[in-house]
Amino acid sequence: MPLTGIVLVNYNSPDDTIECIDSILASSISDISIVMVDNSADDNSIDKICNWVKGGYTPKYQVPGLLQTCLSNRRPESVKLIYARNNESYLSESSHHFKANELTIIKNSNNVGFAAANNIGIKYLMQFSADYIWLLNNDTVIKNDTLSNLINYFIYTKSNGSEVGLIGSKILFYSNPEIIQAVGDRFNFFTTNAFHIGLNQKDHGQFDNEKFRFDYPYGASLFFSSEYIKSVGLMSEDYFLYFEELDWVIRGKKNGYKSAICMNSIVYHKQGVSTGKKIKKRKPLFIACLMYSNLLKFYWKFYPFLYPIAWLRLFLKMNLSFANGNFNESKLILKILFGFRNCSVINEKV
Repeated sequence: MPLTGIVLVNYNSPDDTIECIDSILASSISDISIVMVDNSADDNSIDKICNWVKGGYTPKYQVPGLLQTCLSNRRPESVKLIYARNNESYLSESSHHFKANELTIIKNSNNVGFAAANNIGIKYLMQFSADYIWLLNNDTVIKNDTLSNLINYFIYTKSNGSEVGLIGSKILFYSNPEIIQAVGDRFNFFTTNAFHIGLNQKDHGQFDNEKFRFDYPYGASLFFSSEYIKSVGLMSEDYFLYFEELDWVIRGKKNGYKSAICMNSIVYHKQGVSTGKKIKKRKPLFIACLMYSNLLKFYWKFYPFLYPIAWLRLFLKMNLSFANGNFNESKLILKILFGFRNCSVINEKV
């Protein structure tokens, strides 16, 4: 049986992570190992999750009626805690084993970002020669056939001669499970506009048998084989958050891989929990800094000839923010346009 590793990144949301793990344990695939990489500032998440595994903590969440069957009410058979050093989590040779239904928690000393945290989990799993790796947002719940459908889709596509790289899922809203959040994402390189395909549409299978253009899978669910890592490499850590999926897809294309969406792989997503921010009319300055600075990083890396378009788009955004009275964001964009990139020092008083 192929071995599959699942990577979850936790940021101060232990109950959501527990619910996600609960749904994974209901999966029809048994040969899996779950790795949770913790970016939280303290050990509260780890304490709660470890106590849950041991039966000493009851998480608080209200599952929508349509998702009740997704949960297993099971716990991992064991839990292993590792403290990462220098963004690494390697074990001694004597400890190398791949144990099914074991939860491995890798604690970072600080919040290293989405890409770096996922890379820590990927590198950990690659030690065990995992056949498949699935990056799954911790604020999700899956159906019991979500993972098996991803694996079967990969095998089918591979057997038909296609070099498939990243495979995404159909993402539905957790709070409204009949409504689509995304079946893939588009990005217009000439306008910098991005959007979710199918957003807010009721799902009645309208995309299941339709060939449609997408630029990259939505990052809440990214499935791939170990060969993709060996050929393309890890996620780029140039981006703390945002643009890492599109970067990865473009690098995969350069290595001959095609991205795909497995439409019968269903993932229910809670918006905003995994990043620690809910969608608001005005973005927190830290989030805005990441989005705008990474936009320029992305264009400079892959499309330097289109860089002026990205710069002009931010210039217009700066003026719009100023006109709307959002002076802090306007000031931030001005700094980014002239080279500011250190978003880690941002606070609401920029």
